[in-house]
Amino acid sequence: MAAYRYGNKLSRTERYKLGEVISKNSDHLLFLTATPHKGDPENFRLFLDLLVRGFFATQKLIDESLENKDNPPFIRRLKEDLKDFEGKPIFTNRYPETIKFRLSDKEQVF
Repeated sequence: MAAYRYGNKLSRTERYKLGEVISKNSDHLLFLTATPHKGDPENFRLFLDLLVRGFFATQKLIDESLENKDNPPFIRRLKEDLKDFEGKPIFTNRYPETIKFRLSDKEQVF
């Protein structure tokens, strides 16, 4: 469910278009996502536009809202901040590593 702006052109995925229809025809929306914006601020702003159209007209407004923690349309939780009732972290640390491998000739053709 993503939209991207390239200059004056807006490109929307089919899922985003579905989100627009649902947004226009729903009184309440709840989005649960682990990857809300792929690191692209404008993509994230357009995503939030589905919740409350025009609420965040610019990226600056989003940044200020996050900094002031006064963002009524959404709650941002980082997994590093989530704790159980005893105050212990819910998620364990991840240690990603890249493993090198070679593809066989058949795998490369495939």
